[in-house]
Amino acid sequence: MNKFQRRIKQYNTISTTLACLSNERLKQIMADAKPMHVGIGGKSALISIDEMPIFVKKVPLEISLREYIEGKRGELAPAIATTIKRYAPIALAMDTFFQKIQKESKSTPYPAIHKEQLLKIISSETT
Repeated sequence: MNKFQRRIKQYNTISTTLACLSNERLKQIMADAKPMHVGIGGKSALISIDEMPIFVKKVPLEISLREYIEGKRGELAPAIATTIKRYAPIALAMDTFFQKIQKESKSTPYPAIHKEQLLKIISSETT
């Protein structure tokens, strides 16, 4: 097995392990992570999965999206700004929906208006 194949195998093992973790376990791993430094866009830390050191960047997604939408973040590349402008409101609405399901009630109504917005976006991209 060459170096590239070993690296792919390690990546597959680590990504599978991470995908199988519960949210609670992943939160605990991140809480126990060894802090590295604070830089542009968030804090970095070092975790270990199956005795493999992994560098991670802690970026609070909801806060970052809200800041970009509100214009509180710096300039972005045009393609990134367009993508955020198009999808962030829907992503935040869905995040709010999932938070309510997890923390408030399993009978939280689905935000149908956002589904309609998403369908319009998707149909405009495929035409």
